[in-house]
Amino acid sequence: YFTLSYCWGGAEVTRLTKEVFLDFSRAIPFYDLPKTFKDAMVITRKLGYNYIWIDSLCIIQDDPDD
Repeated sequence: YFTLSYCWGGAEVTRLTKEVFLDFSRAIPFYDLPKTFKDAMVITRKLGYNYIWIDSLCIIQDDPDD
């Protein structure tokens, strides 16, 4: 798998929270993602890989235990 390292900056990015966990476990709407995420996913697939780790989508962001 690949990983995406990026600067969050001041922008609000799509992120995994407790509230959206069930929805994200079914599907994450591609059209809602920032261009950086979309580009990374497309490149990952074009290189023949199926998985990419994006921390804001893979780690629950509002869980104080993580």
